[in-house]
Amino acid sequence: MTADNGPQEGNPILEDLYHRGLLDLTVKRGGIKFEDSLDIIAVFDPKGERIVEWEEKWYEFQRLKMQWKKETVLTGSMTEIVGNKNYQDIINLGQYSLAFILNELRTDPDWWFSALHEITGQNPINDEDSGNLEKMTKSWLEWWKNKNGE
Repeated sequence: MTADNGPQEGNPILEDLYHRGLLDLTVKRGGIKFEDSLDIIAVFDPKGERIVEWEEKWYEFQRLKMQWKKETVLTGSMTEIVGNKNYQDIINLGQYSLAFILNELRTDPDWWFSALHEITGQNPINDEDSGNLEKMTKSWLEWWKNKNGE
C-alpha cells in the first residue's frame, strides 16, 4: 500500500476507490489509516488476537462509508442520509463500526450519531446541541473517554 494516490494494484478495494476518485479521502501522508483506530480497537480486542479480522472489517467499513458519502452527498435529508443502505450496513457491523466511527469523529467528523445510537443504545448529546456537528461530536468523544476511563 502506498500513499502516492496512484493506482493501488493488487488490492481491489483500493483500486476501486482510486478509480472512483475517492482514494485521497482514505489515504494519509503516512499510509492507510487503519493504525489510527488501533487504540480504540484495543478496548475490544486487548490482546490483538483478531487484528486480521479487524483490518478486513476496516476495509469493508471504508468501502461502505465511501459509497454512503457518494450516494448522499447532494441530499439534505437526514432520513435519506441515515436510511441509506450503506449506512445501515455500517450499523450492522456492530462493535467494528463503533471503533471505526469513533476514529472518524476524531479525524473527519460526519453525521454518525444515529449509527452510534443504534450500535450502543446511548445518546450522550444534550438537546440544545442537537444539529451542531461540532458539539455532537464532542459529546460522543467525551462519552467514549468517560466510558473507558481515559
